[in-house]
Amino acid sequence: MKKKILSLMVCMALVMSCAACSKDDDKKDETKKETETTEEKLTPADTEAPDETEEEYETPDPRGEKFEGTWYCDRCMIDIAGEDGGYKVFVRWSGSAFESAEWMYSCMYDESIDGLTGFGTKTIATYSEEGDATYEEIYDENNPIDATFVLDVDGHLVWNDEKENIADGMHFEKDAYPEIIDDEGGAEAPSAESLASDYFAVIAAPHEGEAGYSIKLAGAAAAAYEFALNNDLKNADAEQLSANLLEAWEGLSDEEKASFDSNIIAVAEMISAVEEDWDNNCDAFLDAGADTQMIGCLTSENDAAACWGRLIGATMTMGNSDGE
Repeated sequence: MKKKILSLMVCMALVMSCAACSKDDDKKDETKKETETTEEKLTPADTEAPDETEEEYETPDPRGEKFEGTWYCDRCMIDIAGEDGGYKVFVRWSGSAFESAEWMYSCMYDESIDGLTGFGTKTIATYSEEGDATYEEIYDENNPIDATFVLDVDGHLVWNDEKENIADGMHFEKDAYPEIIDDEGGAEAPSAESLASDYFAVIAAPHEGEAGYSIKLAGAAAAAYEFALNNDLKNADAEQLSANLLEAWEGLSDEEKASFDSNIIAVAEMISAVEEDWDNNCDAFLDAGADTQMIGCLTSENDAAACWGRLIGATMTMGNSDGE
């Protein structure tokens, strides 16, 4: 009996010993695998720093530089700038105080027509009485609109819209606002402080979505229009005006800048509309009690439209109204 018990104990000991050896072997295998995996991850190719190459800027064809700048005809503005090996063309057309159309083209210089050719998108922006905007895409990237831009014999820009022919007969003038006529270099421009308080702050005051937004915009438009007239900006020194505008802009708060950017297009459209047809576009000014003020400007002998044109033109070319 004792021999049987002893034999049983020996067998159990052997079994336990084998199990322990098996566990040790498993641990060794796992350790080996982890080491191999780590070594695979830390290969020399993986530990080398990535090859950092800066993307080179492609210069646009210099033959297209003559198109760069801002061009005007009636209520339509075309802004052309060299970008990424080609030319970006932005078009804004104010249909009324409450609607505008915008085109954005990517163009290249085309030697065969000595002009710019490309394709782009078209969007219609519509504003409610409360100032809320809705946007409708007419042509997008999946259904682009083609266009060409050439110069006529007089140096005017001609925009050929390949789908709608919307600009037929139009000839755009570059920086079309009146030139400085003062022999001494132009009248003194308003100070940066005056531009900040009497122009930027006035237009930035209405806030989109608040009650009576469109009426407040009309009041701001009349005040800004009168400011341009009273300062005889059609004769202002261009360099000084641009410098003072930029200084005034940089002194505004981020909130004021955002509000100005949100309002300036609508203000400009309101003014353009009443310059062209007061009777059919004066309602907002009547509601704002600014009709007398606006009529006084429009009938002034000192060409208020030219004064306002110089101001809005200088604003639109002032770092694209972003202070940069």
